[in-house]
Amino acid sequence: MSHAIDRRDHTADRATPQRLVELQEIAAQLSARLPGNPRLDVARVDSLTGNPALIGVGDLSSPAGSSLEQSALAHVEQLRALLGAAASSTFAASAPATASSGASSVPLRQQDQRIDIFDAALTARYSPDGALVAIAGRTLTVAGLGPAPPTVAAPAAVETAAGEHAAFAAELAGAVDAFGQPVRVPRVDPGQLGLRVVTVRSEPDRPTELADGPALRTPVRARLTWFGLGELRLGWEVEFATTGDDRAFRAVVDAADRTVLYWQPG
Repeated sequence: MSHAIDRRDHTADRATPQRLVELQEIAAQLSARLPGNPRLDVARVDSLTGNPALIGVGDLSSPAGSSLEQSALAHVEQLRALLGAAASSTFAASAPATASSGASSVPLRQQDQRIDIFDAALTARYSPDGALVAIAGRTLTVAGLGPAPPTVAAPAAVETAAGEHAAFAAELAGAVDAFGQPVRVPRVDPGQLGLRVVTVRSEPDRPTELADGPALRTPVRARLTWFGLGELRLGWEVEFATTGDDRAFRAVVDAADRTVLYWQPG
């Protein structure tokens, strides 16, 4: 199942020893400016972005009376310079998860203009007493914005993603799995989907639910996302599954010209 597309540049490893030293210096300078001089330890660098993938934290105070979500948003704002997040970027927090030990984690999504940046997310980890101990994940340093608003509609983006599925099915024609059994991938004709929009929510990323005939399992979901290619490209992130196939498929289709920016089988 080699058919996959990701137009981000994975050829250069940005997690170099020199980059780690640079980030550790930024962490030391930031610590000296923050109240209480908290410990900030860059433990790992993201090879794709060159930004911290794991920051150990100690003695970084939380706003009085704040919830975990509010604390997490305040903490990433304090660490923005170290995280490499541009001033235009914001973060959105989801409800925390709490383990049986009492430790908690808060998921955060990096956004621009209240639209998620694809594959840019953090987790803020808290001890049982509510102290921040680490921030892990990926942030993207935004170099600029591509064309917006979208000129491609959600149904057209789904059709484009389905076309990539047809290429995937053709590639696997005659293939067998590890047990010698034929790999069965239902064929989808992108031109015969007959998509209809069921719902569109009035939010910046335009969450859209679509339905069609028997080819795709419903619902098909699409929403706008920013895709990092140096500058941010606005695209439709599409999630769908075909009838008779347990796999789910995820794609990002450029909202200006229908280029497939990302496509992965589940």
